[in-house]
Amino acid sequence: MTPRAYNRSRRAAAREETRRRIIRATVELHAERGVLATTYAMIAKRADVAIPTAYNHFPTRPDLLTACMGHVAGQAPAFGPHMYDGLPAAPARLAALVHATFETYAYYFPWLRWAISEATSVPEIQRFLEHFRVLRRSLIEQAFAPGFSGAPPPVLIAVADVLLDFHSWKALTTDRRVKRNRSEALVTDALRALLLHHKRARATGKRGTRTS
Repeated sequence: MTPRAYNRSRRAAAREETRRRIIRATVELHAERGVLATTYAMIAKRADVAIPTAYNHFPTRPDLLTACMGHVAGQAPAFGPHMYDGLPAAPARLAALVHATFETYAYYFPWLRWAISEATSVPEIQRFLEHFRVLRRSLIEQAFAPGFSGAPPPVLIAVADVLLDFHSWKALTTDRRVKRNRSEALVTDALRALLLHHKRARATGKRGTRTS
């Protein structure tokens, strides 16, 4: 490697390390204060760089948020349809769904506690939350699907969606301090009971509780 190429390589490495420090600092501050209360001055101080340097790497808040969200998501627990691999029955799928959902909330909690209220002011957060809601609902439908010959009843999906919402998780695990294993078991049992109820209602044709 020529001296010039070596110097270019060192500069590139130094720039990348500075970028990583800015991202880490921002992620920490967002967890501590939220997005709206975090300034470039705070980020620069935490990352030990000059304010213009922070702007040089991330000229706008959307640029910075995209990088930070990618960093956080890259270390998040797996959350997707693959968690049903090898689980053909609905009860087992429901247990896997509850576990993965609660694990995801526990990981994202430092940021979600701010994000819920900030979403209306920060489009990037709104898009992230909407993407997660759509994914969660799809996974709920996939969990219940083996229990029915056709699509699961919409009302069943709606109730399950409420039980697996972030606010429900927070009410159990954070506000009421129910231990994680216990809270997972409670929600899993509730979903399985709902599954059984709707399967029986569909099989017998009863309409005491609306199933669709």
